[in-house]
Amino acid sequence: EKFSDVCFVVEGEKFHAHKAILAAGSPYFETMLFGETNESKMNKITLSHTSKQSFKVVLQYARKGFAKTGEFTPLQLLSLISLVHEYQFDELFQDSVNKFKFEFIANDNIAQVFDVATLCEIDSILEKCWIFLEENSET
Repeated sequence: EKFSDVCFVVEGEKFHAHKAILAAGSPYFETMLFGETNESKMNKITLSHTSKQSFKVVLQYARKGFAKTGEFTPLQLLSLISLVHEYQFDELFQDSVNKFKFEFIANDNIAQVFDVATLCEIDSILEKCWIFLEENSET
């Protein structure tokens, strides 16, 4: 916190970070923090489209090169997948996709899973969705 040069506000909580570390691992943050953007001139940036839990993982990954997602529910993992796809943390994205199991898909989340898989172009999860729909459709 003492040496950070940017503060992100997510769901009312402040997260102190280092612009160079985030930019080094993510083209998204490189553009946001060092490009010709409004955010590049700010020391405090509010992110309204993410959860604290997912953002903590992103910061942990940017700082340490690994992230702990073992306690995530399927929907939290899905949210993280969407976020790291947007933020262009490719290795964390692939690791998160690999952790998403077929058993995570259920009637109450199939639409969300399908939407994220389509948006992020994740063929392996899309295939799991189609299999789930085939196995659970009433003919």
